[in-house]
Amino acid sequence: MSNGLFYILLGIIQGFTEPLPISSSGHVAIFSQLFGMSADGIAFEAFINFGSTIAIIIYFWSDIERLFFGGVDYLKSGLKENTEESNYLWKIFWATIPMVIVTVIMMLLDINLGDDIRTIGFALFVTSMSLFFVSNKEGDTSIKSMTFKVAILIGVGQAIALMPGISRSGMTMVFALALGLNRKDAFDFSFMMFIPASIGGLLYSLLEIFTGGDFSIFYIVSAFFAFIFTVFGLKITRKFVMASKLHYFAIYCLVVSLAIIFITA
Repeated sequence: MSNGLFYILLGIIQGFTEPLPISSSGHVAIFSQLFGMSADGIAFEAFINFGSTIAIIIYFWSDIERLFFGGVDYLKSGLKENTEESNYLWKIFWATIPMVIVTVIMMLLDINLGDDIRTIGFALFVTSMSLFFVSNKEGDTSIKSMTFKVAILIGVGQAIALMPGISRSGMTMVFALALGLNRKDAFDFSFMMFIPASIGGLLYSLLEIFTGGDFSIFYIVSAFFAFIFTVFGLKITRKFVMASKLHYFAIYCLVVSLAIIFITA
């Protein structure tokens, strides 16, 4: 398989599976190993994730625009006139902290989680069981009434998802639903909190590139296709979440995880 086709397919897989609660990183790793090719590196991961982020920003543009201008007004007041928008932004901030802490610790200790297929199989099993756990949960808490403590705990779910095979969207929605959020707000908050994390990762990767890190034009190609297919994945995920059908994703993850564990045994 040519490099160009390989990176295009990686972008499609990343884009389509990023919103789905089935672990995009796990599927990218599985696909890469199936074809004996690799696209390792923080820079590649950051670029391909940012392609998905652009799609998420467009999808939630009206909400982001409202939060942006609300945040500007909050800054103009000297951080004194707290509003619904500033309250939402603070919850995104606190939800991002656990991932930042874990990422910094991993960098300082030079911890690389890798992409061992058998490990991904077990991680997908955890994702599956987590989705089964909340498949019938229907909370009544909104983001507006959600506490900062709950936001931090949802952020813990995002930090756990640094492990390949643990779905980021899945784990954040699992934590949100388990903690009582309604399905719409669990879906919305899961993706809104992904935006700053992705932008932070991209900025860090750009710094590495400018200081002599690896870069390939194919990273941008993958990011473009990730952007296109993330749009489709978002629509599918929202439809299943609102219809209380997360168990379909749980079944899929269970089948894939057991197949991987069996094959690698």
